[in-house]
Amino acid sequence: NGDIKFNINIDNKNIKSNVHIFTKREIEQLIAQSGLIIKEKFYVNYTSGKLEHFSSFGQLCYVLTIK
Repeated sequence: NGDIKFNINIDNKNIKSNVHIFTKREIEQLIAQSGLIIKEKFYVNYTSGKLEHFSSFGQLCYVLTIK
């Protein structure tokens, strides 16, 4: 399960937060269920912003199109 709970401090206030981290599989299933097609998939480097070929180097991004 990709549910994560954490606290974040903003302006000296402790804020309880919840997020869901989607796996690549979950995202691609949701895309398929929505009727869209993955046209392109790439990763954006967390530090440099450059495009990468491997998920360990950055944020997953998709270019989608209608079937």
